[in-house]
Amino acid sequence: MASAKVSVPFNLHRIEIKNSKDAEAAVRSVSPCEESVPLMAPKLLFCVLKLEGVRSPMANILKQEALSLGAEAAISQYSVNCSKPTSDVVLAGTHKQLRKLAAKIRMQSAPLTDERSKEYIGLSDAILGELKERH
Repeated sequence: MASAKVSVPFNLHRIEIKNSKDAEAAVRSVSPCEESVPLMAPKLLFCVLKLEGVRSPMANILKQEALSLGAEAAISQYSVNCSKPTSDVVLAGTHKQLRKLAAKIRMQSAPLTDERSKEYIGLSDAILGELKERH
């Protein structure tokens, strides 16, 4: 059943934000105090990344850490019990959330063996690299 169109006393339309300049312009378009622009603009930059072939234990960690930051990580149903060795991951969040996620993943590399540590650092660097390309 189609919903009835309701008349409202304001206009609503979608805006496209592709980079930090677009985000700053969008915030400035509503005339906030200038000091608030750098606080609000990063929250308008949203990113969705797909990682392929992530080890299931790492996919689980990504999911938990992403959720703790208010981001999202969709993983395979088989990752929870590691019944399959790898999972693809769809990671989504603001640039700010994903930067924090990359930092948390990097911190977890410290107590690991060299091989596992490199995997965590590589993942962190890959996320940050994608965000820089989109900045």
